[in-house]
Amino acid sequence: MFAAATSGLIMGGTLIIAVGAQNS
Repeated sequence: MFAAATSGLIMGGTLIIAVGAQNS
């Protein structure tokens, strides 16, 4: 359960970084 939450957090963070890079 903790591993799934951590991997989801990493995926979400990567997505946010990718979107931020595209916007700037």
